[in-house]
Amino acid sequence: MFGLFKDNETIDIAINLSVILLKTSSVLKSIPKNKFNKENLEKALLEKGLSPDNVWTSGLGITVQSPARYLPINISPDHSGDKEDYKKYTMTLTGIRDYKGFGVVFKHDDQELRVNLLDISMFTNKSSDKYTKKAKTMFDTFKDIEGFTLE
Repeated sequence: MFGLFKDNETIDIAINLSVILLKTSSVLKSIPKNKFNKENLEKALLEKGLSPDNVWTSGLGITVQSPARYLPINISPDHSGDKEDYKKYTMTLTGIRDYKGFGVVFKHDDQELRVNLLDISMFTNKSSDKYTKKAKTMFDTFKDIEGFTLE
């Protein structure tokens, strides 16, 4: 009976998204440090069928195509020096609009896909800063998917 009230579309998106994130993290882990740069990363992503997203181009890294418009996946280089250092990458997925509050982070020095659900309304006292129902559904779906650490 309760299956009637499930948001199956969001669950399907979460499952597809998990495959993309696992594949992307596998690519990131597979490139040797001495060959890790933007060009080699883009080439490796394309070889695994992970396309750049032409909607979310930012100039701040590489955006991987996501199954949902409001769940952009970005691989950002470190900018602490005088040039971009992709060896010290951070991959982030930040849910916006319908998915506000849902996020995934994968860092070069951690190597774990960390899933979080963020409610900042307690700091801002704005109910509009609470995570959305779709974000909660995404988070709950990721609980059952191997390869992710929930925070």
